[in-house]
Amino acid sequence: MSLKNKVLPSVAGVVLTAGAASAEDGYYIGAGLSYGHMSAAFSLATALKSNDDYGSIALIGGYRKQVENRFWALEAQLEIPINPELEFAGVPCSVAAIGPYGCDVDGVLRLRGVHGGYIGNGFELYGTAGFVLISGEGATSPATTDSVMAGGISFGIGLQKAITPTLKIRGKINHDLAKIGLGEASGGMNPPGCCDVNFTQTSLQISLVKSF
Repeated sequence: MSLKNKVLPSVAGVVLTAGAASAEDGYYIGAGLSYGHMSAAFSLATALKSNDDYGSIALIGGYRKQVENRFWALEAQLEIPINPELEFAGVPCSVAAIGPYGCDVDGVLRLRGVHGGYIGNGFELYGTAGFVLISGEGATSPATTDSVMAGGISFGIGLQKAITPTLKIRGKINHDLAKIGLGEASGGMNPPGCCDVNFTQTSLQISLVKSF
């Protein structure tokens, strides 16, 4: 089962059943859209790279602690890509999967710390850093693909503004770097453990976040 199928139902349930909001200290949830570029390259030959531009639905949840004009938070984000299909030289894996590189992405999960502060006129500037998991498919050899789960680091910078006492609008840039060893299970063109593939994604995310 993919990361999307495992995590999306529980996160969506939290978003749909949340109660009324109150103070700055406490839990928050949110949802939004993002658009960005993903590439997946063989570490020993970066020209062997697949890539695509695509949009995603973003679900957000976290806990925030306010200290005067600054705040800290622990946050999880799940992005569900909308029809991504990474291509090598303009050719998708559904036509030819030469490998080793990425073919498809079905979920991006970020677990990060957040730190920011008030900068005036209702705006808060903040940065994030932590871990990322990218779930999808990779090309292991001609006409062969397999499920992948790449892990790595994620960081970003954002700006948010309160539009009601409990609702904020956010704009944020995310950057993710993840790696997986991609190879056929039984030797062949790309034997087991032969091929580190680096997933790189940069995206712009717009969201609404509600505290409670």
